[in-house]
Amino acid sequence: MYTMLKNAKRARKVNDRLLLNILKENKNCEWGKKYDFADIHTVEEFKKKVPICTYEDIAPYIERMYSENESNLLTSAKIIGYATSSGSVGKPKHIPRTAGDVRIYTKYTVTRFLALASKALKKSGSRRMKPARGVCLLTRYDNVTPFGLPATNVADIAAKKYFFIYPYILILPLKKQFTSEEIDMKYACARYALEEVDCTYIFYVFAKGVAEYIEYIRDNWQMLADDIENGTLNENVHIRDDIRGKLERVTKPNPMRAAKIREECEKGFDETILSRLWPNLSVISAIGTSVTFEGFTKIIQRYTKGVPIDYSIYGASEGLIAAAYEVDNPGQLLLADSCYYEFIDAETDDAAHTLSLDELEVGKEYEIVITNRSGFYRYRFKDIIRVLGYYDNCPIINFVYRRGQLLNVTGEKTTMEQMNAAISILEEISGSHIKEWAVTLEKGKNQYCYGILLETADGKDLSGYAEKFEEILREVNPQYRFYEGNNLIDPPVIWMQRPGTHQEWWERKVAAGASADQVKPVKILDNPEKEKFFRERII
Repeated sequence: MYTMLKNAKRARKVNDRLLLNILKENKNCEWGKKYDFADIHTVEEFKKKVPICTYEDIAPYIERMYSENESNLLTSAKIIGYATSSGSVGKPKHIPRTAGDVRIYTKYTVTRFLALASKALKKSGSRRMKPARGVCLLTRYDNVTPFGLPATNVADIAAKKYFFIYPYILILPLKKQFTSEEIDMKYACARYALEEVDCTYIFYVFAKGVAEYIEYIRDNWQMLADDIENGTLNENVHIRDDIRGKLERVTKPNPMRAAKIREECEKGFDETILSRLWPNLSVISAIGTSVTFEGFTKIIQRYTKGVPIDYSIYGASEGLIAAAYEVDNPGQLLLADSCYYEFIDAETDDAAHTLSLDELEVGKEYEIVITNRSGFYRYRFKDIIRVLGYYDNCPIINFVYRRGQLLNVTGEKTTMEQMNAAISILEEISGSHIKEWAVTLEKGKNQYCYGILLETADGKDLSGYAEKFEEILREVNPQYRFYEGNNLIDPPVIWMQRPGTHQEWWERKVAAGASADQVKPVKILDNPEKEKFFRERII
């Protein structure tokens, strides 16, 4: 955390120096020779000599690295694993990762959020954070390349490198993370974390996973308390036989803790429940800043009064971009020592004139272009961020949407942020919790319109709210009002999804090889695969 704030004072200098170091270290790799890295000494020379690229431009090199174990192609550094991106369509992308990437990731995840939590609690004067272990909800993956390197996600690659610290930071009796084949991870984390009164943190990549974890405890606390009391593992929970045997040998009855769990849960699952179950719970860390995860952050907040929330990191398989610099603040500070950044004005989309991090305007949106330690140079991965302000000389940003994930029938340009706001208003009006939602463009009677697919927690049919939803869209997006008023866009339609549709999609992508921790909720049906899957499950 200290490094992040220190770098903010001289962010441009740190970022430019990082670029020159990356070029120097990779001047002898195939890509470095192709673009003459050895003779690049300034940012300006870099921009003139090296073209902006996409994954398709470097995919042939990555295929040689991944499948043939060739080295010194995109980077001279040793590749220690491949982050498998879930991708939007087609087969997953394989993103090479080096030890330098993993060090950055580790520095700005666990160590950062524990430092932020300790600082916040000390400042509030409420209590001091007691050093203890916590819950990491990540599942382990044993996927490997043809040559035995991890082929999973950045978090799992980091975990494999630093597994020796597990006993000191994780509440799991076998001192390991489990695969989904070994055990139901939600059960394992709930059962053993509830037994440990001094649980100090809950961590997952996305807010969705934390929200589901809390709701799992809410729905299963009686079963969990019984297992803790008797020192057993529930026979109806998936646990592979060899893992069950190992756990049973180290799991003992704990009737006193079970009694305390029952006492607190019987009082009700209100905003104080997590603090009552774990008095030392000091932080919950998960990505919850984008509109994709905003609804899940609200679920977490229902149960976490007095527990600081760290809005975690913002990044992609290709690189770590920003991180929260204080708890309960969704703004994230650009990490000047992680990647070299360029920015394209999202409105003009002028890729020929990129900006540096000190040239951004507050309130404007930009597409990020990165150069990282793993062989991606001037890489355009289509994320759009908004600049919220500056901390010293470093931008504070939020992810807004991916380029292409914008509803636009005729110029109204409804953003994901506006659509999320509209869904929240519909929830309030209908009195129904909308568990999941997605949108598509549909041919209406005269013009195209928005098709809204809803999955409600209570099964309530909201298809009759289409007219009301149109009124909401007019309010959240004034441009929609203009185009709708001029008959250039038809009224929206609402369809109800079969319960469990989004969960089924997630399971399908994981079964196809995507990392469970990287499959993001579907919000826009932007390819034929999604269109077919979700339309077939309309009630």
